[in-house]
Amino acid sequence: MALPPAASVIDPLVNPWLGSLDPFQSYALVVATVMLVIAAAQWLASYATDRRALRLFSIRYALAAPSWYFAHPAVNGWPREVPFASVLVAIGLLALTIWALDEYIGHASPRRLLWTVIAAVFSAVGVWLYLRVYPGSRLVVYIVLALAMSWCAGLSWRASRQEHNVGHLYIAIAFAGYPLLLLASLLPPLQQQGIEFGYLAALPAVVLGITILVVSLIRARKRTEDELSLRLHAERALRELNASLEQRVQARTGELQVMLEGLEAFTRNVSHDLRGPLAGLAGVARLAVEAMDDGDLPHARKMISAVAPQADRLQTMVQDLLMLSRVSETDVKRSTQPLRPVVDAAIHQLELTPDGARDLGKVQLQIDTLPSGLADADLLGQVFVNLIGNAARFAAARLAGRGTVRVGASAQGNETAIYVADDGPGFEPARAADLFKPFRRLHDAKLSHSGIGLSIVRRIVERHGGRVWAESQPGAGATFWFTLGR
Repeated sequence: MALPPAASVIDPLVNPWLGSLDPFQSYALVVATVMLVIAAAQWLASYATDRRALRLFSIRYALAAPSWYFAHPAVNGWPREVPFASVLVAIGLLALTIWALDEYIGHASPRRLLWTVIAAVFSAVGVWLYLRVYPGSRLVVYIVLALAMSWCAGLSWRASRQEHNVGHLYIAIAFAGYPLLLLASLLPPLQQQGIEFGYLAALPAVVLGITILVVSLIRARKRTEDELSLRLHAERALRELNASLEQRVQARTGELQVMLEGLEAFTRNVSHDLRGPLAGLAGVARLAVEAMDDGDLPHARKMISAVAPQADRLQTMVQDLLMLSRVSETDVKRSTQPLRPVVDAAIHQLELTPDGARDLGKVQLQIDTLPSGLADADLLGQVFVNLIGNAARFAAARLAGRGTVRVGASAQGNETAIYVADDGPGFEPARAADLFKPFRRLHDAKLSHSGIGLSIVRRIVERHGGRVWAESQPGAGATFWFTLGR
């Protein structure tokens, strides 16, 4: 046996009931239904955003729905006496609205809630006293509600100044709709129509509920976008940090490699470069003492005069080692500046030393156009001191009075390289890499000195993020190149 359709069972029960409703009751039923739908939508939206505030608004609309249906003006025999119970319900819903708005804009606190309750109590007492004198007047109730809605509109407008582009201004306009509608209802055209404001007041209430729901969803989307943007920014920053860490690890590894090479070279060469001069100094000192004991002062003087060159050589070596250590520890403070003044300062520094002034006086120094560079002027000055000093020494040794040292710049692929060239004896190209290792010499001690100068150059250039290399052919001079990185 087939069951009758649900509509055939419900319609005979519902249709007579709907047909028995007058227009005011039908209007109140529609408003109550819409408010229940708004309450349900706000409760569902609270799972995604503004959990506490939206649930308070949802409770407010859920309570307002039956209040509208069972306590609309026609139920009370409008325009007869206003029931005080309806006034209490209206003021209670108003207090709940203010509490929910405080939660929504982030101003909620126990103190503000207490003041809201106190204001609601005083409002209820004031309205009760007024109704004792004018029992049939609803205007005071509407004025209290309008003042409270104006207060909420002001709070929402102030929130829009603090949190932009999330719709607080629309909520302020929705709240302001209630007092504006009240003012419009007092105008003669609407008063002549005899429309009860209590029914008109449902319109801004419905608009407010929908506005809060839509703005909350917009707010949730903006928060999601902001969070996504922050995460993307954090991921990008993390990738950049990882990349910079890799570069720093590589740079530090290079530093350690240079230090290890220096330590290994130092260990291998200490007997030759330090022990030899020290042993010679000790032997000469003993011979000088013996000569003095024998009364042979001229021979003692001759022995002592041989001490100074050995001591100067040791002092130069120690100074170069200290410079290499300082370069590895000093912070590089780079700034964009022209390189020509740095070169001029390096030449002036060389001219203050006896050996540098002698070598520069024997060669012709040619400085071509130099660009600006991102560098530490003090450290870069030491690079030019070492390179120009070496170039002048080698050019002067091979071509006394006819040698040339040239300083300039040239494009090397996508970067600009600085060069210092000389027309000295040159070296085998296969041994170019050994030049920048500590204590490695391709020539005798008169030309190569301590063997640390080019190691200092390499260290400074690498700390600038650049690279250094040398080009030469035996008897054709040498050119030393370096870049400064970016």
